[in-house]
Amino acid sequence: MDQSVRVTSEALQAELLRRKYIELLDNPDVFPSMKNWEYIIKNAMGGDIGPLLYHKYLVALLTPTVDRVDSHLAAIREFPRYLSAIGYDDAVNTIYSDMHTIPEESLKLAKRFNLFSSRGILRLVEDGDLSIAVELMSVLKPDYVQSDLPEMKLLLHNMRTLPHIGSIEMSKSMFGGGLRYICPAGHVNNAEDVFCRCDGCGMNICGLTRSECDGIDAFENVIDVLSDMFAEQQ
Repeated sequence: MDQSVRVTSEALQAELLRRKYIELLDNPDVFPSMKNWEYIIKNAMGGDIGPLLYHKYLVALLTPTVDRVDSHLAAIREFPRYLSAIGYDDAVNTIYSDMHTIPEESLKLAKRFNLFSSRGILRLVEDGDLSIAVELMSVLKPDYVQSDLPEMKLLLHNMRTLPHIGSIEMSKSMFGGGLRYICPAGHVNNAEDVFCRCDGCGMNICGLTRSECDGIDAFENVIDVLSDMFAEQQ
């Protein structure tokens, strides 16, 4: 056993409290007090406590304004401070733990704190959450290392090779048949249409809109520029 390894009493106390908070916060009715928030932020408590705190934040936002109590207001006010206090990995784990309860809030926080994560976005793509995934592809990281590029390229490849969920079908009618593009929502278009012409749709055969395809192109440009910048440093 390495006798040079030391754990301070302060670190031990913080870890004991972190584990106690995790147990308490698992209760839907329990919210951190202002004193709890201050201690959690001061000690930059990460790990499993992050997603639990994020859930409290989202619940507080979803609570009607007239029904919010001090614990809701504290969560709304202090959670962004918590995100800025913890490290990148813990912040990513926290925000990507729930991209569906209030997607616009998750995206806003990801952009505000530069929480791009190829791995997190790849999971969303695998789950079919393409719109959220493309939005997150526009988010940056605080800094990049060359080992980020393989996962970024894998994400790009997966977005470029999405399965077809629409179809090109032969249509027969009394006015004449021919090929038709059937978008993923079932709208019928001319065969040469890449994007659905139906108002409010606009999806291509993979379920992406024109603006989402533009977002993927922009992400490819980020990869190209990063690759050039790393190459220049070698």
